[in-house]
Amino acid sequence: LNTRQDFSHPLHHIHVNSEADAEAAAEQLRHDFKLGSDPVLNVLEMLESIGIKVVIIDEVLEFDGVSTWAEGDIPVIVINQKMLAPVGEGEKVKYDRLRFTALHELAHLILKIEDCAEKEEEKYCHAFAGAFLLPKQRVEDHFGSIHRNKIFMQEMINVKETYGISIRAILMRLKRFGIISEYEARNFFAGLNSTYGAKDEPGIYANIEKPFRFDQLLYRALGEELISVSKAAELKGVSLSEFRIKLSNFA
Repeated sequence: LNTRQDFSHPLHHIHVNSEADAEAAAEQLRHDFKLGSDPVLNVLEMLESIGIKVVIIDEVLEFDGVSTWAEGDIPVIVINQKMLAPVGEGEKVKYDRLRFTALHELAHLILKIEDCAEKEEEKYCHAFAGAFLLPKQRVEDHFGSIHRNKIFMQEMINVKETYGISIRAILMRLKRFGIISEYEARNFFAGLNSTYGAKDEPGIYANIEKPFRFDQLLYRALGEELISVSKAAELKGVSLSEFRIKLSNFA
């Protein structure tokens, strides 16, 4: 029985030599897959659908993911669950990081990246993965398109748990579109690292459906100072003290 699936190479005509090019490539791939800007429920299934062999290992090896070509024409992505799981009994794999890692490795496989330093290539692959998981349209839908004086942890958790993208990757998207500044992004990263460690963060992507549009509009209005904290608590239907706890970014 021949079970081999030929690789259907997307984006063969797109050359990448900037983060903007990587963003455009992610948009084109979404268009080709007829995904619109909706959340992608199963990244690994999508990769396998175009003929990429995905291998999940659980080993003490110092890498999150690698990609290569087997026999010259078979693309392979290897994801290391061990590196994507927090230390501690009963903890689960961070599927947001797994998804990002898989798409990062996809970028290495399919993007025609012009000659550049390894650091730049990594940056382009990061940009591709972030743009694929959370397209610009959805960034603006949930956070607006202007600079925000405040970004709240809860609104990022909402997006993380819906789109399967880490808070750190969301912050990079917000910085890219000028919704937060470089300085503000650094401060938020520092707060995350101080509170949760270098690789952990709040929120769990569990591939579940739940309404959160109202929450996003509420936090956005609050962040743009269109409503007061007390009004937001009233609209949310909770006490002011309870709502203030939700606004504590690193509580």
